[in-house]
Amino acid sequence: MALTRAALRERQYTAVMAATGLLYLAILTAFGMDLVARATLA
Repeated sequence: MALTRAALRERQYTAVMAATGLLYLAILTAFGMDLVARATLA
C-alpha cells in the first residue's frame, strides 16, 4: 500500500514538473514572439 502511494506521488510529481516546464516554455515562446513583433514593427 505504501509503495503504491509512493509511486503515485512520484508520478504526480513528474506530471507537475512536466506541466511547469511546458508552461514556462509557453511563456518564453509568447515573450519571444512579442519581442520579434515589436522589433519588426519598430
